[in-house]
Amino acid sequence: SLIILLSKISSSERKLLLIFFDILMLITAIKLSIWFNNSQNQSEIFSYYWLILFSPILGVPLYVLTGQYKGITRYTGSRSIYFLAIRNFALIILLMFTGYIADFPMLNNKTWILTFLLSTGIIGTFKFLLRDSLLNLNLLASSVKSKVAIYGAGQAGAQLLSSLRIEDTHNVITFIDDAKHLWSRNINGIPINPRKFLKNKSSEIDQVLLAI
Repeated sequence: SLIILLSKISSSERKLLLIFFDILMLITAIKLSIWFNNSQNQSEIFSYYWLILFSPILGVPLYVLTGQYKGITRYTGSRSIYFLAIRNFALIILLMFTGYIADFPMLNNKTWILTFLLSTGIIGTFKFLLRDSLLNLNLLASSVKSKVAIYGAGQAGAQLLSSLRIEDTHNVITFIDDAKHLWSRNINGIPINPRKFLKNKSSEIDQVLLAI
């Protein structure tokens, strides 16, 4: 699969593969936005296909020069999506400028906005899916890890869970908290239980990590 391939190939090969998928998703976003706003006029759709040629010509250098592929995929977070949105906004401006200079048929403002939203949404979703898939692959491939409970279901506990999932060193079984209103709820799929859970399930937990 793609995830296994990405985990085995070199960084330069991985970069080229990510560039290929970004081009594919850019073209998909452009096609969808043009089709959505011109679905009743098929003859007009083809007049905008210059965008399919110029979006990778302008987009790939922009992505490369602004660090799109320098980040480590498994550490992708919301910050990278904000930067992706800025890059795509810059790409839309470049495409508009190119169309104006070359006197190509221009999209209306609504279609430009839709192109920006779709390209950012599709590429951003792909990045998060890729990140989660790589983390899950590491989880399956790793040896038996310590089963832990995190004591404290507040902000510190949530941050500790995120760190442990990224480092892939522990298997978090549950959160423990004394606040009754939190019992039976969860944080990112990990249930929150009262302190007595430790006594009842002591054989299933190797460590208790404090996050208070």
